[in-house]
Amino acid sequence: MYPTLFKIGSLYIYSRETFLLFAFIVGALIARRRGLSVRITQKIIIELIICIFFSSLVGARLFYALFNLDWYVVHPKELFLRGGASFYGGLLLSLGVSFLYLYKRGFSFLLMGDIFAPSLAIGETIGRIGCFLGGCCYGKPTALPWGVTFPLSSFPYQHFGDIPLHPTQLYLAMANICIFLLLYRMKPGYEGKTFFSYLILHSAFRFMIEFTNGSSPYILFDLNIPQTIAIFIGMSGVILFSRRVRNN
Repeated sequence: MYPTLFKIGSLYIYSRETFLLFAFIVGALIARRRGLSVRITQKIIIELIICIFFSSLVGARLFYALFNLDWYVVHPKELFLRGGASFYGGLLLSLGVSFLYLYKRGFSFLLMGDIFAPSLAIGETIGRIGCFLGGCCYGKPTALPWGVTFPLSSFPYQHFGDIPLHPTQLYLAMANICIFLLLYRMKPGYEGKTFFSYLILHSAFRFMIEFTNGSSPYILFDLNIPQTIAIFIGMSGVILFSRRVRNN
């Protein structure tokens, strides 16, 4: 765990936030390149990137706050100050905002989904490394040789002490780099092919890896919040993918 990259005077540069910003920049550059390759104007790509940036930040924070209402009812001023974010919250709100923007401009949402899908995967790859350095999204106790321990001041230590934990953040990073490589090399086809593939692959990997997660509460049987959402998104991806294949 290395939560602070460096310090400039009284200003702290935090690992998690720095990696999240780097993830967005890399994802944006890849999306811009893919968009220009299919002759989507740079103006549209940049405007959509800005929409995604702000909507994903708001969605991630609000979704996190929704499942931590006890804290924010008592500390409402810390809604946008205290650390914590939800990947799925950011994804769902940014998809909704992107759909409205593209519908208004007369562009295909599925085509843009194909363009941005690899960016989502590589962005989460980088972002999860930031999570590992920051000490969030930690795993459950494990006896495996690659189990990791966290320092006394961290959330994982407060929850599990000095017991070795699954590096769940790195599992997610490795899964997403595999998804990125597959999607980036995927041959063009009907609109939605790459986007639906991302939804299915990400949901499947996330569902399995979440069994090692020790930081998210359970809400349905023995499934936690991300697993429950992954089932919904994954099934939606399968249904939509099947319909597109049948229609084409």
